[in-house]
Amino acid sequence: MFMLVIMAYGSGRMKTTKVELGGEDITIKKGALHRQLRTPAGYKFSTAELKRLNKNEVGSKFKFKGKEFTMTSLLKKRITLGINLMKK
Repeated sequence: MFMLVIMAYGSGRMKTTKVELGGEDITIKKGALHRQLRTPAGYKFSTAELKRLNKNEVGSKFKFKGKEFTMTSLLKKRITLGINLMKK
């Protein structure tokens, strides 16, 4: 007998927050980088770690914390945003 299990990730709606970057307010999805890299919400990224990840080209495969990922343009943008927010 085959059983299908569907996992729900919350209500499907991500919480957003406003941050100031370069003198203008932008709205971001809270915890999106953590979810995309499958790290716990309490995990603290280091600047060096994010810069190392950001060196990967879009479409290339890389490993992070023992898990394999493919660099997408969205992931690259989120990593760049994380680096810029850490500079503040």
